[in-house]
Amino acid sequence: MNGPDPAKPVERFAKGLPRILDRRPEIEARIARAVHLLLFLDFDGTLAPIVPQPGLAELPDPTREILNELAALPAITISIVSGRSLQNIKRRVGIPGLIYAGNHGLEIEGGGVAFEHPAAVELFAAVRAVTGWISACAGAFPGIEIESKGLTTSVHYRQASRPIRVALESSLRKVIPPDDPRIELREGKMVHEILPRVPWGKGHAVVWIRDQLGKSGALPIVVGDDMTDENAFTAFDDAITICVDPRRPTAASYRLESPDDVRAFLEWVKKVVTTPSVPGGTNKSHAAPG
Repeated sequence: MNGPDPAKPVERFAKGLPRILDRRPEIEARIARAVHLLLFLDFDGTLAPIVPQPGLAELPDPTREILNELAALPAITISIVSGRSLQNIKRRVGIPGLIYAGNHGLEIEGGGVAFEHPAAVELFAAVRAVTGWISACAGAFPGIEIESKGLTTSVHYRQASRPIRVALESSLRKVIPPDDPRIELREGKMVHEILPRVPWGKGHAVVWIRDQLGKSGALPIVVGDDMTDENAFTAFDDAITICVDPRRPTAASYRLESPDDVRAFLEWVKKVVTTPSVPGGTNKSHAAPG
């Protein structure tokens, strides 16, 4: 495919999907056939646990260790695809050699590639104007946290009361109507995302990364927990897609329950790739650059 399929139905709840760690033989077989693995990983709720304040999120040391080990393998390319700003996600992960996609893929850097969506840059002033408005009236919405991320802005309301959440959403939808030609409002986990209205999302970003790397024959593995990751789950016809939130509907094919599960999955992937006795272990196809 050349990009995400927005028409793909999202009907299954993740809790009804098979847990990928219970399907090891079939996944090992797919890895064995792959010339290269492209790991596309979300950060919050996927690699790092969700915390009350986004600024407190940290990558657990064991997860950092396995990411470092995987990044050293020629058979694997790792991309961190996050709603955080590019500089924020690079700082929090801080592993050399990875590709980082910030602001839902509007800005990408690392691994010899770089991108900044030109239309999003042109709409920066429009996003900034709405950010200024919500900042000016933040006192009317106790418990919210405004995170300005350059090309986008996040308004977190995890610590706000239910009446405040309702009032906040109503106000934002008045300021950003559905037909606004410049900016749009998207929903995430306990967050309103204010973004430039451009035809781009995480799905477009992961396809762009694969194409820039010249790895059309690689096997994509996409792991995420939020609705913004659905765009990436539908980006490829041949990907292994994993939802880390069993409570919601998803287009993913498999599930995991938590960031701890994600770490266990990554550790298992390393074992498959590096152990000759395991199907898909070290061989010419995995050593090849793809």
